[in-house]
Amino acid sequence: MGEPLEKEHTVKQWVDLMQETGIKYDYHNGRLYRVNDMAGGSKEHNRLSKTILGELYASTQGGDCEVHNSDTAIVVDQGEKYVFPDVSVTCGEIDFSEKFTGAINNPVLVIEVLSNSTAGYDKNDKLKWYFELQSVKEYLLLYQTKAGAILFRRLEKESQYEIHHYLGLESEIELKSIGQTLPMRKVYEKVTFDPSHPE
Repeated sequence: MGEPLEKEHTVKQWVDLMQETGIKYDYHNGRLYRVNDMAGGSKEHNRLSKTILGELYASTQGGDCEVHNSDTAIVVDQGEKYVFPDVSVTCGEIDFSEKFTGAINNPVLVIEVLSNSTAGYDKNDKLKWYFELQSVKEYLLLYQTKAGAILFRRLEKESQYEIHHYLGLESEIELKSIGQTLPMRKVYEKVTFDPSHPE
């Protein structure tokens, strides 16, 4: 996770800045972190995000779930933070933020593609924030350096979750939150692995 901008911003100033510059920033209690700097913007990261987006979009057509790309922010930490995941899914009526119309309060599934600069942020801070949202049922992390994934699934006791690990192209990721299955072979079809940069 990179360094924040020196100046602190209100939510309105943050939204205005993104509209003026076309640059996305995660908002943390007034501090702004550039999303592209955190995600790394690698070709494999972008390929994985687009593939997941396409697979989920195709599989959810005709139902009540809607797939959102990385332009959709999620409100976390009791409204003190806004973050841009790679992919998110809502089901039923969408609860939009009153402060920022591009943000949602009620995703059921959130997906992040891991990179060197964001792995700790995604596995720790975001994991905590996402599961503080009662709507979130599953949180999926995808590796860039191998055909592998980690799925966190909420248990009946809402403060707890179970962890599922998937490894290899023959694996299939079961997403109970939206009633879909993701074949790893399709997810990683166009990805070239670089094991010299483990997440």
